[in-house]
Amino acid sequence: MRMRKGQTAMEYLMTYGWAILIIMVVLAVLFYLGVLNPPIPEQCVFPAGITCISSKLNTTGGLTLLIG
Repeated sequence: MRMRKGQTAMEYLMTYGWAILIIMVVLAVLFYLGVLNPPIPEQCVFPAGITCISSKLNTTGGLTLLIG
């Protein structure tokens, strides 16, 4: 009976070990491809002739745009 518990525990660890390894590989590939870190443009560009004169991001996360 004791051997069966050990085998069950080992199967549990192996199954979840493989699952965690696969998740880590997928996350690494997504990070490498830039999916998790999209590029931030240096300018603010709006369609239809609206121009952005300046932009400011404060420390609390607020964004101020001066549109002209």
